[in-house]
Amino acid sequence: FNIRVLQLVDGRNTMAAASGSLPMFNNGSTQKDDIDQIEILPGPQTALYGPNAHNLLFNYITKDPRKYPGTTVSVSAGSQYQFSSRIRHAAVVNSKLAFKVTGEHATARDYKWYDPVYVPNPNSPAAIGIPERITDFTFKRIRGEMHAYYKVLPQMDLIVSGGGSQFTRLQVTTSGRNQMRDMTYGFLQGRLAHPRFFATVYNTWGNLG
Repeated sequence: FNIRVLQLVDGRNTMAAASGSLPMFNNGSTQKDDIDQIEILPGPQTALYGPNAHNLLFNYITKDPRKYPGTTVSVSAGSQYQFSSRIRHAAVVNSKLAFKVTGEHATARDYKWYDPVYVPNPNSPAAIGIPERITDFTFKRIRGEMHAYYKVLPQMDLIVSGGGSQFTRLQVTTSGRNQMRDMTYGFLQGRLAHPRFFATVYNTWGNLG
């Protein structure tokens, strides 16, 4: 719930307006196989990064397709019926153009924990209350991104990116514990990167489902 911590991905604000300006983190469109590095800057960072970077800044930097070309396919499984399949494909077309595509499909089963509502129950005096109405504990997510890198000058890149995610899960937000069904998140971004300056323009959107 710490909206005073700002999360960026490639210089893009990924705090979700659809969930009270909370960080998207694992609900976003970036998959872990495409993360090159993570910058963590403690303390106030509003002078450089704008509002809400009061206490801490996370900046996820994804992989450049020219430095990390090729195809990666990953499969992982774990407890709570977790299963994830991921793909990342990056290629250099010519001396100026390169691209990458990423995608992931994941499913799991959340823990069956019921938050009792403490109200009198005349039919069962021993009962402490009635359980909440959450009966579906399924977690599922699909997400993907596409990026195109174009070398405008020897040291200047124009990068156009887009992606999105859709997920169903139990999530604690500022309004309590909720069952989010088919919540979506998406973005479009353009970047101009040079060793001496950086410019970006982007739009993000979401739907609570």
